[in-house]
Amino acid sequence: MKRIIFADRCANRDQYILAVPEKMIRWRVSSLYDYLEKPQSLRGEYGYIPIPLDSLHFEQFRQLIVAPELTMSPSPILIQNGQILGSDAEIEIDNEDIVIDIDREETDFASITSKVSVAKRNIMAFESCRAQICNSIDKVLDLDGYPVTTRKGGRLQSFSEIVEFFNEELDEREKLRLLWRLSRILYAAPFESITRIIDNRQSRPGYAVWRNIANGFGGVCAEKTAALGFVCDILGMRYSPVIGSAAGLPENYEKQLLGYARSGGELDSPAWVQHHLLEVELANEIYLIDTTNGNIPFIFLTKSDSESALNGGMRARMVYNTERIQLRRSTSITGDILLTLGEFHIPDLHLQYIFEQGLGIQISAECFLGVYFDWGGERSALQQNYYSSMARKVGFPYPRFLHQGNLESLPDEGLCKVLQEVLVALRERYCDSSYTGDFTFVLQPINNNFWREPRISSPVIECLGIEGGLLTRLMGSANLKLEVNRSE
Repeated sequence: MKRIIFADRCANRDQYILAVPEKMIRWRVSSLYDYLEKPQSLRGEYGYIPIPLDSLHFEQFRQLIVAPELTMSPSPILIQNGQILGSDAEIEIDNEDIVIDIDREETDFASITSKVSVAKRNIMAFESCRAQICNSIDKVLDLDGYPVTTRKGGRLQSFSEIVEFFNEELDEREKLRLLWRLSRILYAAPFESITRIIDNRQSRPGYAVWRNIANGFGGVCAEKTAALGFVCDILGMRYSPVIGSAAGLPENYEKQLLGYARSGGELDSPAWVQHHLLEVELANEIYLIDTTNGNIPFIFLTKSDSESALNGGMRARMVYNTERIQLRRSTSITGDILLTLGEFHIPDLHLQYIFEQGLGIQISAECFLGVYFDWGGERSALQQNYYSSMARKVGFPYPRFLHQGNLESLPDEGLCKVLQEVLVALRERYCDSSYTGDFTFVLQPINNNFWREPRISSPVIECLGIEGGLLTRLMGSANLKLEVNRSE
C-alpha cells in the first residue's frame, strides 16, 4: 500500500495518513471530498478502498474538511507540490509516500468561533467510528463483572446497547452506577503524556482517549474530561465545564479567551488553564466529577458538597508540594474553545504540560516520571540538585536520573523501551541544529504520604450501596500497566 500524508502546515502541525492501493496512481479531489463526507463506517458500502492508518485520528481530519467551523478553523486548502488543488484537480499518487499540505483560507475568525462544538464533533465521530469506539469502551467497562441492568431486569451486553436503551430502559440509580463506573475507569487510567509524545498528538479528543485507555494507557486532565464529556454527549446527559488554575483566573477570563479565539491567535494568550473537570447533571442532581488521577484525588460530589471546592478551591499534590487549585464554573463555549484549541490549534502543548507546568510524563501513586532539557555541565548539576533536594525535603527516596548513557541499566525492560521511544520522539519534536543538549528523565519514587484521599458524597455512597471494604477496593490503586508494543 502507498500512503497519502495530509500534513497540516498551520495550527498544531498534525499529520493524517491514508493508505491507498499500489495500483492507484491518481485521485480526483472531488472524489476525495466525497469520500470524506461519508462516515468511515460506510466507506465500504460506497466502494472506497483507501484506508486510514488510524481511523480515530483520521476522523479529526475528516471533521476538519467536512465541518471546519466545528473545529474553529477556516476552510482548508489542499496543496500538492506548491499547487492548490481545486475540486476538479487530481492528486498524483506516483510515489510510495505522497505529501499533501493543508493550508487555510483567509477568514474572519469572529465569524466561525461561535460555531465551535465539541458535542457535534463527538456525535459525528460516533456515527463514523461507532464500532471502534464501542469496542474500546466495552474492553474496559467489563459488563460481565459490572452489569448494567434494565428496568425489567435484563442485562445490556455492550456500550452500543447502552446507547440505544439508556434513556428508556435504565432507571436513575442504574444511570448513576454507570456514570460512576465510567468515571472510575477514567480515574484508574494513568495520568500520562507518554503516548502523546510517542504518537505526536498534542491532545486527543474524548473518543480517542477511550481507545488509549483500552490499550493500557491514559491521559491528562483535559483528555479525561473530554472522554467523560464524550460519553455524556452520546448518552444525552447534560454537563458543563469547570476550570481551574493555581494562580486563579481573572473575572473576565471567558471574555479574554473568546477574544483570543476570535482574533485567530493574534491577541496575547490569556492565562493558562491548569485543570479541567465536569459537572454532570443526572435526574435532579448535579455531580462534580474529577477523573484526573496522578496529582489529584478522585472526586464525585453532589452539588451541595461541591460548593466548598468551588468556593475555596481544591488541593493538588504537585509531586514535591501541595497547591490549591482555584476552580470556577464556566460556559459551554469556553470549555469547547479550550478543548478545541488543544486538539487542533496549539503546536506546543507538550512543552506547556510537561516542562513548563512540571507535570512530567507520568504521575502515579508509586512514582513520578519527569524529564528536562539537559545541556550537561553546570546546568545538569543544578537540575539534579533541585530534584534531589526537593525529594529530601519531603522525605522521598533519592531520585534516579536516566539518560541515553544509562537507560539500559533499568531492570524494568518495558519501562526502558518506553523511555527509549519517548527519547527518540522528544529529539524529533525539539530538533534544532544549534541545540547540542539532550533529555534526562527523573524517576522519583513516592512514599505513602502522597495525596490520594478520595472525596465522595455520602448520598452517592448510599445510592450505590458502597460500604466498608468494597469502597476501599473500588478506590484502591488501579493504574494500568504501561506496555510499549500497543495496538492502534
